[in-house]
Amino acid sequence: KDSTEKVIDDDEEIKYLVCGITHEIMHDPVLLNDGHTYERSAVEQWFAAGHRTSPVTRQQVDTKLVPNLVIRGLIDDYRKRKGLSALPTRLPIERQQAQQQT
Repeated sequence: KDSTEKVIDDDEEIKYLVCGITHEIMHDPVLLNDGHTYERSAVEQWFAAGHRTSPVTRQQVDTKLVPNLVIRGLIDDYRKRKGLSALPTRLPIERQQAQQQT
């Protein structure tokens, strides 16, 4: 490697893969309009408890959850490098509903 190439070590990289609520590596990262990424189940519980603010910034947020595919890919890469199993694929909600009806 070129000595000028910036390499992110595990400690630096992992901070982007950790949920701001659970403080654990995410499995199903979702993005809120506060610009932060959270574990889907954790932020769903946050909203179910009546919160309508960001768990990190405490500013008002929209409750729409957007899958963060970039972070998901980074988590998958990290897990592969560490010899961990790949994350299960999350089916789009329409396919989940169709499978439940059959």
